[in-house]
Amino acid sequence: MPLTPRVSTKNKGFALIIALAFVALLTLVIVSFLGMSSKNLATSRSESAHPQAMESAGFASRQIIQDLLSEIRAGSIEPAPQATSPILYPATPFSAMPSRISAETNTTVPPPNLVKQSRFGKAAYAGTLLFSGQPVYPQAGAYPVPQRTSGISTGSAPAVAAQRWNNPLLLPRAKPASPSDITPASSGTLRFAGNNNQQWQWNVPDWVYLRADGTNSVNFSKDLAPGAANPVVSRYAFQMYDVGGLLDANVAGYDPDPLVVGGSVASRRGSIGLADLTQTGLTAAHLKQLLAFRNEATLAEKDSGPFGH
Repeated sequence: MPLTPRVSTKNKGFALIIALAFVALLTLVIVSFLGMSSKNLATSRSESAHPQAMESAGFASRQIIQDLLSEIRAGSIEPAPQATSPILYPATPFSAMPSRISAETNTTVPPPNLVKQSRFGKAAYAGTLLFSGQPVYPQAGAYPVPQRTSGISTGSAPAVAAQRWNNPLLLPRAKPASPSDITPASSGTLRFAGNNNQQWQWNVPDWVYLRADGTNSVNFSKDLAPGAANPVVSRYAFQMYDVGGLLDANVAGYDPDPLVVGGSVASRRGSIGLADLTQTGLTAAHLKQLLAFRNEATLAEKDSGPFGH
């Protein structure tokens, strides 16, 4: 009777270790493949969403610009109508300035520099406004501006932080003594000729929703529902500032030492470099520090010419 060869226990254990090693290696390869697939899928989604975001941003910009052009045309007159290249003139002095729409109530005004903002219930311009009995926007009927803004605030969840709206630092800050805190103040006082106690108020903008066909949504329960025929595809909000009265800190201001810039030269105000920054509250010491920071390389250079010192 033939004998069956016996396999040693040692060889069985070695084969089990090899099998387990192959299983572990295969598991590692599968997990790595799934990880790379998930990463590539996320990257693909991000890359596909980027063009859509850029397209939505471009469309939002065109909507805002179109409303501005409608405001200009509504407030203009054309003395001599022309088929091409019409020449338009402001109908009234108020027509030459953009309508500020962000005032909260009839007793408050917008903050300094803020001209326009996406706010619910406020059109791009007030078509019925009068100046000395004359309509500020005589062509309002021909260039109407739709109510685009929704009643949903950017401060509602998920909220856009109020301080993000002050990244340009063009709104008064709530805590001026804290340089790192740029959260805008919600109210304040303006002082100008004839009114030393004009109150201003600010709140975060509201969302403007865009539907698939380019119109603005007014029925959220319908347009946001799954399978909607004309669904909401994006949203935007904006603030618009007047920066015409600001000074460029890169060039504005001069050395307060009268031996450096004579009084007769400074009084000419021939350039922004001769702006008197002491009128903004800066002292002579502040100006020295500003110039030392701004013109560090220039101040460090010593003139080695025949007139150097």
